[in-house]
Amino acid sequence: EDMGKKPDKEYSIDRICGNGDYEPSNCRWADKSTQSYNRDIQSNNKGGIKGVCQDSRSGKWVAQLSFKGKKFRSEWENKEDAILARLNMEKEVIIV
Repeated sequence: EDMGKKPDKEYSIDRICGNGDYEPSNCRWADKSTQSYNRDIQSNNKGGIKGVCQDSRSGKWVAQLSFKGKKFRSEWENKEDAILARLNMEKEVIIV
């Protein structure tokens, strides 16, 4: 009721800050792709940023992003380049 009318059948209530409460200032209507992207960093993430990890086989750093059914991935020799690549992916792919 606090969030107003549901915009589309594909939308549900999403917490902007996943650790926050379900209160109007921390909630929004969002589709599944947006909600999936809005997850916290996984506990096994060694890159320190969402979508950056080190490939255990090659040792290269990987920047990756999945959004609305499309997957983006690139490999880098060092962590800093992978982080920059991930941030650029977010700017180019995601329109928030």
